[in-house]
Amino acid sequence: MEISFNYNNQSYVNFDPSSELFESLDIPAEDKARIVLEAQQQAVVDKRNAAYQKEVYPMLLDLQFERDAQKEQACREKVEQINTRYPLPKEL
Repeated sequence: MEISFNYNNQSYVNFDPSSELFESLDIPAEDKARIVLEAQQQAVVDKRNAAYQKEVYPMLLDLQFERDAQKEQACREKVEQINTRYPLPKEL
């Protein structure tokens, strides 16, 4: 996974967090860990959003035209499936 981030008003683009180059940056270890966690969280959020658009939004459109408890429950279950498929990383 490559990450891009800003630190102390400087932009860093396409860094592999497991690389020696990333390790050699003059950034405290705690800040590096936070940067990596934020990048991991954003990657999961992006995957979730793509899955919601593909899998849930069509169900929501259908619900707008035909209110049905079973369809609503199926929609909620689909959201739970996506959240399980793409769990957020644990906080530091």
